Amino acid sequence: MTSSQDQSFNNDNSNFSEFYFLKEVISLYARNKKLILASTIGTFIISCIVSLLIKRTWQGEFKIVLEKNPSISSFGNQTDLSNRGSSFQNLLIAGKSNRLITEVEILKSPSVLTSVFQFVQAQKRLISNKNEDLEFSSWEKDSLDIKLEKGTTILKVAYKDTDKDIILPVLKKISETYQQYSGRNKRRSQELTSYFFNEQIAIFKKKSANSLKTAQEYALEQDLVFYDLGEINQNNVQISNNLPEYATLKAPNLLLPNIDIENARIQAANQIRKIELQLQKVKELNDSEELQYIGSTIPALVKEGLPKALSEIEATLLEAKSKYTDKDITILDLLKKRKLTIDLLKNRTIKYLQVQKLDAEATMKAAMRPKGVLLKYKELIRESERDERTLIELEDRFNLFKLSLASQEDPWELITNPKLLTNPVAPQRKKIGLFGALFGLIIGLSAASIYERRKGTLYSKYQVGLLSSIWPLIIEITVNKKGNMNEVLELFVKGKNFKEDNSIGLLFVGEIQESLINKVEKTFGKYLKNIKLLATKDLLKVVEFTDLILFIEKGKTKRKEILEINEKLIFQKKSLSGLFFLDNEEIK
Repeated sequence: MTSSQDQSFNNDNSNFSEFYFLKEVISLYARNKKLILASTIGTFIISCIVSLLIKRTWQGEFKIVLEKNPSISSFGNQTDLSNRGSSFQNLLIAGKSNRLITEVEILKSPSVLTSVFQFVQAQKRLISNKNEDLEFSSWEKDSLDIKLEKGTTILKVAYKDTDKDIILPVLKKISETYQQYSGRNKRRSQELTSYFFNEQIAIFKKKSANSLKTAQEYALEQDLVFYDLGEINQNNVQISNNLPEYATLKAPNLLLPNIDIENARIQAANQIRKIELQLQKVKELNDSEELQYIGSTIPALVKEGLPKALSEIEATLLEAKSKYTDKDITILDLLKKRKLTIDLLKNRTIKYLQVQKLDAEATMKAAMRPKGVLLKYKELIRESERDERTLIELEDRFNLFKLSLASQEDPWELITNPKLLTNPVAPQRKKIGLFGALFGLIIGLSAASIYERRKGTLYSKYQVGLLSSIWPLIIEITVNKKGNMNEVLELFVKGKNFKEDNSIGLLFVGEIQESLINKVEKTFGKYLKNIKLLATKDLLKVVEFTDLILFIEKGKTKRKEILEINEKLIFQKKSLSGLFFLDNEEIK
């Protein structure tokens, strides 16, 4: 047999068992109708009386929005999130869901609802004129139902109580408490932020003043030029990521250049190097035009007029050469005069450059400071600069924070006002009545089953089959159904194919009437001619027969009798050729 066939067989078996169980229950009800009906009606009446005695419970409710913008965009730009992938969105949604669940649990806690609980206690005392020992945990569990509407940030708050008149006042108290709570965290955050800014600004004012004073004093001690913090280049960067989210002001980046004294030393050194190169060039120079050009770059020589005088001599000489020969006295005088002017210009240029070099050397020497002095001075200026920059940014952010206070958000918004439901929510009298009737039916069936079990009478072949595993197939005969007995017995005899030398004993168990025994024997005799046949209630009379057929009548045979027959057959090692269950009830 394949697995599918096995499964089909098991299913059929299960359906068969369920069918017989249902049939047994219906049969049990039919036999014990009065008892079961009395039990059902009795418990139904008692349940109705109990439901009428239970004090009615009334309920009121309202809804409040915890977040006005429940979309995922509240976490950031929606487009950006979609670009990062669905897993990141799911993570944000899950995080938000957990946060809302946590918020709901907080809203149920004594830290939020203590004032409401105390209000309820006070109202109860006024109504009942006695102190009721209420506990917060049981009150919250039994009377309050606070939960989020599925897929939203809408909180539904329901309150139940047997005192109808206090429900609306309690709901209004809860709504006021929740609206106050919604602003409490923000106010606390604002207080902490304001305290933070005031404290830090005071610290950095003092710190900035001290660091500035230290840098100034050090500059005076070391004969240094103090660097002006106002002359700074600005570049947008953030100082700290630890400041509140609303204050994202960009602070200037202060890039400290070299100290003036160090700049002076470097400039003097470069100037000396340049002068030395100029001196070397001038000493090697013999060309009047180049010398004239160099002289024109020196303001003192230009003021004396030497470059100009040389230029005029050159022009006169050029004009004379167009008129005279090279040996002419005019030409010779001009050449001599030009040579003297060139020598003078060259000497004056060299002396001027030497004087400039001496001045640069003196400047460089005056600007020289020990390396440690300059490094420390730079460090002091940087520290002063940092403190000043931090102070400025703190003050700017504090101003932004003060501006943000002007745009206060509204507390959580009520979308439905507290209202009392028209009908009470408990007790549910119809359900209590139906449950009582069902309970009574179960009790009645159980009582009938126990009664019949104690009585021991068998009412179905299913009950017979449960008593032993050695019974053959149990055949049911409806005696009063026309033709049923003849048809069943004829098929049975033909199926067994009894031989003439066989002896058949028909054993009847229980308080079966003789008329029924004779009727069965007579019917069997029609189909078992020339075969020894005996119908009896005595096992000893038929125990030696070759074939033994057992007959049981519905409502007439007891369990105890069947068990005794079963033991005797096992003792005699006798097997049954057939087992018939006779139903002799009138057909309606």
